[in-house]
Amino acid sequence: MLGQAVPSPSDGLALPDRSITTQDDATSLEVNPAGLGFMRSGELSYGFSVPTDDFRGVVNQGHGLFMAAGTGGLGLGFGVQWLHRPELGPERATYRKYTLGAALGAARLMSFGANLNFFGSRNDQRLNELATWDFGLQWRPSAYFGLGLLARDVNAAFLDEDQALPRRIGAGAVFRLWEGRLVLDAEITRVQGSPGYSLSPRFVVEPLAGLRLFTRGVFDVDTEAETTQWEFAQLNGGLELSFGNLGMQGAGIFNAFDNDGLNYAGQSYLFWMSPNKRRSLIDPGGRWLQIDLDESIAEQATSRILGTDTRAFLSLLQDLEAIARDPGVSGVVFNIGSTSLGYAQMWELRQHIVRLQEAGKHTISLLRDSSTRALYLSSATAEVWMPPSTTYFPTGLSAQFINYAQALENIGIQAEFVRIGDYKTAPESYIKTAPSDEALEQTGQFLDAIFGEVTSAVAGRRGLEQSQVVQLFDRVPLMPHEAVRERFVDELVYFTEIEARLTEKHQVRGQLERGYTIVETADERWGTRPKIAIVYIDGIIVEGGSGQTPFSGDLLTGSETIVRVLDSLRRDNNVRAVVVRIDSPGGSAMGSDIIFRKIRELAQTKPVVASMGNIAASGGYYVAAGANEIFATPVTLTGSIGIFAGKFNVDRLTTALGVSHSRLQRGQVTGIFNLLDPWSEAERAAISSSINFMYRVFLNQVAQTRPLTAEQVDVLGRGRVWTGTAAHGNQLVDQLGGLMDAIRRAEQLAGLEPAQAEYAPYPGPRALLGGPIGVQAQAILAALLPSLSATAGDSLRERSAAKQLLRNIESSVLLPLLFGPGEALMLPPQAISLD
Repeated sequence: MLGQAVPSPSDGLALPDRSITTQDDATSLEVNPAGLGFMRSGELSYGFSVPTDDFRGVVNQGHGLFMAAGTGGLGLGFGVQWLHRPELGPERATYRKYTLGAALGAARLMSFGANLNFFGSRNDQRLNELATWDFGLQWRPSAYFGLGLLARDVNAAFLDEDQALPRRIGAGAVFRLWEGRLVLDAEITRVQGSPGYSLSPRFVVEPLAGLRLFTRGVFDVDTEAETTQWEFAQLNGGLELSFGNLGMQGAGIFNAFDNDGLNYAGQSYLFWMSPNKRRSLIDPGGRWLQIDLDESIAEQATSRILGTDTRAFLSLLQDLEAIARDPGVSGVVFNIGSTSLGYAQMWELRQHIVRLQEAGKHTISLLRDSSTRALYLSSATAEVWMPPSTTYFPTGLSAQFINYAQALENIGIQAEFVRIGDYKTAPESYIKTAPSDEALEQTGQFLDAIFGEVTSAVAGRRGLEQSQVVQLFDRVPLMPHEAVRERFVDELVYFTEIEARLTEKHQVRGQLERGYTIVETADERWGTRPKIAIVYIDGIIVEGGSGQTPFSGDLLTGSETIVRVLDSLRRDNNVRAVVVRIDSPGGSAMGSDIIFRKIRELAQTKPVVASMGNIAASGGYYVAAGANEIFATPVTLTGSIGIFAGKFNVDRLTTALGVSHSRLQRGQVTGIFNLLDPWSEAERAAISSSINFMYRVFLNQVAQTRPLTAEQVDVLGRGRVWTGTAAHGNQLVDQLGGLMDAIRRAEQLAGLEPAQAEYAPYPGPRALLGGPIGVQAQAILAALLPSLSATAGDSLRERSAAKQLLRNIESSVLLPLLFGPGEALMLPPQAISLD
């Protein structure tokens, strides 16, 4: 063949199947070292090729061992081959080829690799001293197309004194469909000094998962003849069987000479061991998983130097979707502990648990916590188990009002606020000694809605009357046997006996597997995937950069941070759509408006879908309104369209401490943000005029994106909060659904298939310390708490009782310190936090 016209000792085994464009396993050491850069695990392969007697010297004979491992960006490998090549001459016919390979890759897109080949011979010292270099490149711009380049013997080493080994250059292109189930491949190879080149088309089909059929032909093309001459030279054909972590290839080799037809020339085999290399012919089946649902799950993933890391809620949802599709999983045990997940997140988890059951997976809840949240979540599974050594103790729902007006008065601080709407009750904590009728009304309505969802959902899944669930909360605690008798629990099982009980009741083979990992085979990792960006607006919205509150570590979303993120997503052509995930009560009116405008700008260029979590109220709703479509769960707290502003007057406090002050001013309202003087009538009128204007802006901005007029938005606004169901009925949201539903809609709007895209979180990891806490907070906290270090704060966060106390203090007493004096705010009633 022209592609191998001059024999070279660096030519190794005749592998059953090979491609310089697609090879990405241990045999890349022989085919193209760039393939090592795409490996994400280890592999051990053994192969051998046996020519017929008539074709010794044409088909390379020998056997070889290849070992390689990679991380998806860095790959390393070593191979040794024992070869018999009579065409090299009698002294060199039998030798060993050693290969050291390395590759660097750029994610799933490109990889560059190099091989160093050296040799061992008992009969030829020059072969022992020979070393050759190979270089390769693979480029995978998409899941459907790729290119490969290979340069062999590039250093033109001298095996004989008067003749260097000829350089060999190869280039290939591949077209793939259905994640590599159909492959069309072609290569062209040129040897330095030869009169032409070799062309090798290749075809691969996988009719069944784990069964691949392949064939490869070789045509010699002589370009130095009077007319270009094509000659069919060789045909390989065979199959590959994959059994999960083990597999084998086998192929027959046929050569053609002088138009004599095809002649059987030999055979080649390869055996490999590697996790997740190929789809499998066999279905292991019968696996049972344990998924922990506790404090380790949060809206966003965090990694702490001190304390416990958390896993992103979206990652959990993706796992549950993959488990539903995985034929090897028979059942899931949900280990339910204490969790800070809200009812909207639990509503979505319940939907996924139900889908697991619809996919034929058996589900069991194991209760380590018997709170109302655990009752709601666990009732979605087919069975509920709890240990016989604890009581069943869901206590219902409550919302607590705390008013600080009298306490502030006692220490000489006067809270002054103005607001738009009687239902904008957030500042009442500081100006009233008891909740207003409006606060009691809307909080009671929201509490009734959540209570109704919990009791009806539990009753429906457990086969009970809703009244039985309602009555439960007045009768707790139930003893374990009572919980079983009344059908809230199915089994009493000690934690140490779970596996034995699963074996006894569900014939579970093997151990319960902890967690689940989504695994892609090498064929499924091809090319860069389009992205769906998930932009998190989590916690209070502030101007400036994102960060955390100083004590509890709750997240703050900064408008400057989100603006930078959205600008980068607008420029990134690989981002096909954006889902804005909102779990925020709002905050700064200016910060919310900045984010709203930037979302509107992005929505003009690519689809933007808002997904509301537990709360997307006031400023949280404002930013959601910038999206093309809005999703909310039935139990999301949203609305609260309104605005307020205020300050704390500390004149009496400073006077009591012996501090006096004087002020000169030019202008009637220059003291409007002064903390040492109360508002004058002119100043109060000025701040009222300002927030009235901003409220009208709020109404008009929402009316631009919703099928409502500004007047209709005003009727629904005035600070009133709504459940997701009510908001949907009032056209404040488009569809009821969770985060994955919003992602599916974004994929649809972008013209993508479900799960075709990669889901990328933004802004990315948050800083664990620091964050904007406002001028007032910095000054007051520095004066009052100089010895509280960040380390101590982190330590306190890990104690759940202390963490809850700090969160309550921050969300009420210290909340105003996050903002400047007189800053216009968009926040819902603080009382609506359910326990």
